[in-house]
Amino acid sequence: MIIPTLEEAGRLGRLLDALKGQKGVAMDVVVADGGSIDGTPEVARRVGARVVEVGMASRARQMNAGALVSEGEWLLFLHADSVPADVDLLRDALERMRREEQGGVSERVVGHFSLHFEGAQRGERRRFYRGLERKSALNRALTTNGDQGMLMRRETYEAVGGFDEGLGYLEDQRFIAALEKRGGRRVTLGGYLRTSTRRFEVEGVGARYATMTLIMMAEAVGLEAFLSDEERVYAPQHRAGRLRFFQQLKVFGAVLRTGDRQVVRRRLRGLGVLGWQNLWQVPFGIDVWLWPASHGPTPLMDA
Repeated sequence: MIIPTLEEAGRLGRLLDALKGQKGVAMDVVVADGGSIDGTPEVARRVGARVVEVGMASRARQMNAGALVSEGEWLLFLHADSVPADVDLLRDALERMRREEQGGVSERVVGHFSLHFEGAQRGERRRFYRGLERKSALNRALTTNGDQGMLMRRETYEAVGGFDEGLGYLEDQRFIAALEKRGGRRVTLGGYLRTSTRRFEVEGVGARYATMTLIMMAEAVGLEAFLSDEERVYAPQHRAGRLRFFQQLKVFGAVLRTGDRQVVRRRLRGLGVLGWQNLWQVPFGIDVWLWPASHGPTPLMDA
């Protein structure tokens, strides 16, 4: 169990208590801290977790450092604000992963959980969060994120080469892409994690979601100049503030147009392909708006 942390003293205890309550599994809990000054490492040590203190905050670097010192055959990478919703979650997840290995087309499998959002905005923005919750269960490209947890065998992690440390974020998407290039696959596990709405609350629901879309677009066509300005597009949670989306859009457009005509056209074609691949989100959005269940089938998508 590897948990990357940065200034998470107020939240880490809840997760560690929930992990202690899990039935039918033995865990080696490693907290990989990125330089917290709020007492996060001390919170971890008080409940018996091992702590690896990484000099520079970077989720990928922290998770790789945690994996290096961990001792288990199975690795679960879990964010500090994503908490198991029931005591059998991890035992059931391991059983499902073993079945997937035996019955699937590839033994390299990464499991992830569905999400249930908690926070002050949950009620007033119920359709928005309902959409995110449903999307987390779809197992589609670009819908698998680190806050859903990532469960895999150590040999799968090593075969992929660990998490890409090029950025302080997007390590989840890049890991899944590298996994699939090697013939691996992802699977949605049973149960769900309770996770926080805090980033949306701080940065603004619309601005954060729209910026996430720009991030996925930039990743698809290789706009590293846009992605590398991390403080602007994906600041660490404790430094996050209100996002100015139209400023982000202006920068994105400028970076997109950088280069000769052939390069720009190739990028635009790439964005066109990405848009075509994600047309399913139109009927999905209608389903989310019209039908209230936070999980389960959606009528238009299943038609």
